[in-house]
Order: sequence, then structure tokens, then C-alpha cells
Amino acid sequence: STTRNPLEGIWLRVSGSVGWNVITNQPGYRIFTGGHFSQVWVNGLAPRPLLPSSGATAAQVRGSLGPLNAAAGTYEVSSMQTYTLRNVVSYGPGGMAPNTYGVYLYRVVADTIWSSQIMGANGPVAAPQIGKYVRVREGGAQDRDRPVERHDDGDHAQRLVGHGRLDRDGTGNGRQHLRRV
Repeated sequence: STTRNPLEGIWLRVSGSVGWNVITNQPGYRIFTGGHFSQVWVNGLAPRPLLPSSGATAAQVRGSLGPLNAAAGTYEVSSMQTYTLRNVVSYGPGGMAPNTYGVYLYRVVADTIWSSQIMGANGPVAAPQIGKYVRVREGGAQDRDRPVERHDDGDHAQRLVGHGRLDRDGTGNGRQHLRRV
């Protein structure tokens, strides 16, 4: 019998903190499946500013795209408490440099995971950010043929608010999520 990988699935980021300070509450996803990962998230405590329909300045483009981060690559569970990410592609070119990796400490309780990068190619991370995620879909062969539906039932939003996550407008409404049917 094989042991189920606790990271497998789709995870919605609900917050990020350093110490006791919440430094981000903007949306993000991490997907772990079959030794591969994909992640995209927005940093900060405010929504990204919209760009004008034409004539955006360099500062406006930086302000809108600067908080966006994305990466995809491979991962391996290193121990019962750590996993290692190796980017194949990254929004930031530095994330694709040769021999770049991140070692993350994690803890899973039911459908919540806390994850924090503790080590990289340049050594220990000085002030690790702790990301809190909730599972929106499990992974693995048993879920391969399960359909998902898009919904915003308010109840899901209230659960996110209970986890300290509000939507862009502060109400907890208006965002669609994946749900197992």
C-alpha cells in the first residue's frame, strides 16, 4: 500500500505573514500533482491597480504587475515536514537560474496547510513568510475523473473570512473557486 502525499491537490492562499504581521491577503493558488507544481499569487494587502485602457506609464505597469508572482516546476517531499521546489519557469528570471531551489517547512491539518520557505540555494531564509492555504480540491488518481464546478456560494467565502481572508472588496463575496462535486 502506498502512502498518500499530503501536498497533492489544489490549495488557495488565504494569507501570508512574517512573525505576527500579516503581509499579504491577496489571492493565490498552489497546485501539487505527480511531482510537479504550479503556483501563482499576488503579494500585498491591497488589490493590484488596474491599468488604463491605453497609455499606461512604466510606473503604472510596475505597480500593476510588480505584486504578481508565478512559478512552475518539480517538487519532492524531502521528509514528513519539508518539501523542495525546483522552478522550471518563473515570472522572475532569477527563479530560473541554474541550481535554484527552495526548501519549505510545512504542516497539514485537515484541509489547511501552512508552508514557509526556510532554505534556498543561497542559504537559510532570514525572515521566512508563512503562507496559509486551504484545500479546494484533492489530487491523485482517485480524483482524476471527478468533475469540478465553479461556484461562489457565499458559504465558501464565509469560511475564508473565518480563516482571516477577505475578498478584494472586503466582503468575502464575488470570487469563484473550484469545488469537488
